[in-house]
Amino acid sequence: MRWTSICVLALGLMLATASARGAGGGVDHVTLIEGELAPGTSRVYDLKFGEGPLRRGWLFALVGQVSAGTAGLTLLDPGGQPAAEWRWEATTAPRWDGLTLPSDGEYRLRVTSDSDAALRYTLYYDQSCFCAGKKMPLEGGVVIFQGSAPAGAPVEAWLGMDSSMETSVQVAYRAAPAGRWPDDYQQISVVPSSETQDDGRFLQESLAFTAASSDPYYVIVQSRKGTGGISFLTQEGTAADTGVLARGPVWLLAIAGAAAAAALAALGMAGRVWLRRRGERVSR
Repeated sequence: MRWTSICVLALGLMLATASARGAGGGVDHVTLIEGELAPGTSRVYDLKFGEGPLRRGWLFALVGQVSAGTAGLTLLDPGGQPAAEWRWEATTAPRWDGLTLPSDGEYRLRVTSDSDAALRYTLYYDQSCFCAGKKMPLEGGVVIFQGSAPAGAPVEAWLGMDSSMETSVQVAYRAAPAGRWPDDYQQISVVPSSETQDDGRFLQESLAFTAASSDPYYVIVQSRKGTGGISFLTQEGTAADTGVLARGPVWLLAIAGAAAAAALAALGMAGRVWLRRRGERVSR
């Protein structure tokens, strides 16, 4: 069996923060986009994933909430053509839509005010990635991690976060090429086991399951309460392994959790400052 960690979590998260700050020219993932639009107007955001181009075949999530009006949301592919379109009405809680990205490259998001009322919105995007951790920027939102293991192999994944947060977790495989969430995904039944560390300040959730396919699996984490950094670590065996995987170094997640919270909080703050300073392109 093998460890599939992201080296040292704390170091990885610090590097991720530096990468996001240096992305320049677009909005990084898990960075809140907040705005208002008059009826019939639109705004276009360049999406610049801090860890590199958005990747073909990975799960893209558009997350957020319309608090007034109606939003027409169009994800534009690297060639400028619509890759997906959604229409969001005002709701009392955040929602999300997802799809498999059709190609590598740089995407844009067009937001249009599609009703007679002014549009007010809070949005962010995420792309599934095999990464050490992310910030959950919005209560009720989602972030997505991914990994892979041979079909039939045992997998154990750990999620670490501040104990004030409450989350729900889904594990899923893509079952159809378009990858529209949730219809094109097979969800795996997983019951997390939880424990707290560091005098109750840090929560760790463990997910154990058998790989249903050699394709990537997606770990979809939704916030029921709170925001903050979420660290991620997996241990994956082979199809020949039997029994339970050796338990990982719980203390590593506990140590990394504090660094994750600090580094990812800095990432969120830097993103907001950057968005306030950056001029947005508006078309009428």
